[in-house]
Amino acid sequence: MRHLTSEQFREALGAFRGAVRDWSEDQARGVIAMEPAVPQRRFWTPARQFALALVLAAACIVASAVIPRHTDNAPASDAVLLNQVDVQVSRTAPSSLEPLLKLVAQE
Repeated sequence: MRHLTSEQFREALGAFRGAVRDWSEDQARGVIAMEPAVPQRRFWTPARQFALALVLAAACIVASAVIPRHTDNAPASDAVLLNQVDVQVSRTAPSSLEPLLKLVAQE
């Protein structure tokens, strides 16, 4: 390993100082010379958001007019469904085992 004399050390430090100053001046010139960035246009502008809200509102109105409502016969269909459930629940065995139950009941 080679040792530097104090004079060589001062020269190396001076060269480093000069390089750092040159570099910082180059950087400063680059920052000043840079043009401001052009802002990118956003896709979802307020006008497009409003238009989308109008389209969705219109679609909801059309869908509510098109989808049929069965409020007239709802109590009748509810009664039929409840009767079907009652028949299924009151069975002692599943319908697939009924022939076996009849066979056992005859003996």
